[in-house]
Amino acid sequence: MPSAIREVAMLRIVLVLSTLAIISARPALADENVVHCDIRFEKSGRMTTITGLAGGQAGLSGRYRLDAQILNGTNRSVSRQGGAFIIEPDGGPSVVSRMAVSAAPQTRIAVELTLEIGPRNAICRSETL
Repeated sequence: MPSAIREVAMLRIVLVLSTLAIISARPALADENVVHCDIRFEKSGRMTTITGLAGGQAGLSGRYRLDAQILNGTNRSVSRQGGAFIIEPDGGPSVVSRMAVSAAPQTRIAVELTLEIGPRNAICRSETL
């Protein structure tokens, strides 16, 4: 095989391998901005602490909103917190919000946490009695 043909064949192989490497790297690049959330409840006597958490790549930042609806019989209370957050250097989970509410034994608490990073959102919902 003449050397010019060999060079063209090698260039084609390199081009195909480079294209495959770029295509396979794209999902990993897209996943860098993925954020996930969690909501935790901790009861202590008549108080319930609600904690909103964010996890993802270290240094990832965005905005959060935590909405809590507290229902006790016919009484209804709504609390909202929001602001900026950044994922801790170890990748989280990082506390983005914490609130304590008074909750009698039959109180129902419904919580929604929204994390926004550019066009990407993560939404968590949780409920407790």
